[in-house]
Amino acid sequence: MKFMRFLTLSLFNKVPYLLLPFFLMGCDESPKASSPAPLAPYRIALSEMGKDFQQEVSNMLIQQVVSGGENPTTATVTIEQSDLPDDAVQAERSIFKLALRDGKWVIDSRINQQRCYPERGHQSFSTAPCH
Repeated sequence: MKFMRFLTLSLFNKVPYLLLPFFLMGCDESPKASSPAPLAPYRIALSEMGKDFQQEVSNMLIQQVVSGGENPTTATVTIEQSDLPDDAVQAERSIFKLALRDGKWVIDSRINQQRCYPERGHQSFSTAPCH
């Protein structure tokens, strides 16, 4: 009985070494080069705002809405700045429409709007200038 127990323990102790080649055969020698994930639509929109964007710090709201569930194909990004240091323009808003093409988000359109302070023009966002 002692012999059987010894044999069992000896084989059990060597099993990891016997199975190691089988585990290694399943390992890939080099990692597969996967294409990097595309930049998020809001990051594309922010980069399009230009180098002067937020030179003067103001309140900012960024909203991203995507369609397509787990695999979005279109996106709308709205970037709004308010309480600007301007005597006529109270807020500015840029609305970007983007589409996923060939694995990259591409801007289809951009609309710039502004909202004026009271007595300086329209009180809702519009493409018309404030005065």
